[in-house]
Amino acid sequence: MRNNRGYSLIELLIAAGIFALAVPGVLAILSTAGNAHRISIHRTRMALLAQTVLDEARHTAHMGGEVDQVENEEHSLFPGYHYDVTTWPLDLYGREQLVEVVIRWYELGRAPAARGSVDEGVEGVAYYTIICVK
Repeated sequence: MRNNRGYSLIELLIAAGIFALAVPGVLAILSTAGNAHRISIHRTRMALLAQTVLDEARHTAHMGGEVDQVENEEHSLFPGYHYDVTTWPLDLYGREQLVEVVIRWYELGRAPAARGSVDEGVEGVAYYTIICVK
């Protein structure tokens, strides 16, 4: 009768092989989940910034003012996020305006040098529109 007090070399090699195959897969899943979480945080901030800018535009229009067109502006409440505001009149009297807001965020050190190269290095873009009535 044989008395086993431990594992054989074959059993240890099989266990090490299974472990070596499983660990990279688990690490890849964790890395992908971390990136998805980071992107969802930025998308949420972009939506909040867009809502803030649109609320400001709606308030300006409601008070009888003109909604200013803006290029590559950075909001004081959302540092690192840039936005553009474009407006188009929808009626002959200028009472209704279509407002488009484009929000951009960049990875650190990847912001474009010029307005013409805005889409290079862009990590996220969102479009939001409203109609302002004076």
